[in-house]
Amino acid sequence: MNEVVIFLRQHFHVAALMIFAWLVFGGLASLLFRLTRDKPIVARTPVDAVFSERFSSGRSLRHWWMLIGSANGCLCISLTRHELKVAPEFPFSLFFLPEIFDLDVAVPLGNVRAVARRTFFFKPVLRIEYEGDLGERQVLELILRKPEAFEQALYGLLPRLSATTSS
Repeated sequence: MNEVVIFLRQHFHVAALMIFAWLVFGGLASLLFRLTRDKPIVARTPVDAVFSERFSSGRSLRHWWMLIGSANGCLCISLTRHELKVAPEFPFSLFFLPEIFDLDVAVPLGNVRAVARRTFFFKPVLRIEYEGDLGERQVLELILRKPEAFEQALYGLLPRLSATTSS
């Protein structure tokens, strides 16, 4: 152990340069990835949004290991007449974090199956179940500052949900 400390003290500049290079490479790679797939770097609210809230929190429950990761205050949630859009705010949009945690999604409103409200650490959480691209069941949990406004806008667009949703 002592040898490692001595080595790091003698070669600190090399280790720092490697870390810096890794961060630059990872940032540029994710930037190019998003640009080539027409994904925004900075989240924008759609012009036709019925509801929009920036710097919200949430998580996807697509895989069991996503339970450990969530976006705290770095999501832009938009609801238009056609889709529910969850997009990452900058700099959360870098380093492949939205792709890893499945937090850059556009859900057609016709695919939304259920909305339920629950409480998690004294905060209201909206649990949104929807059908994915391949017909599989997907779940998003969103923590919004104005959950009632989101529900009102969603139920206005999809009245069939208001009868099947638990509060």
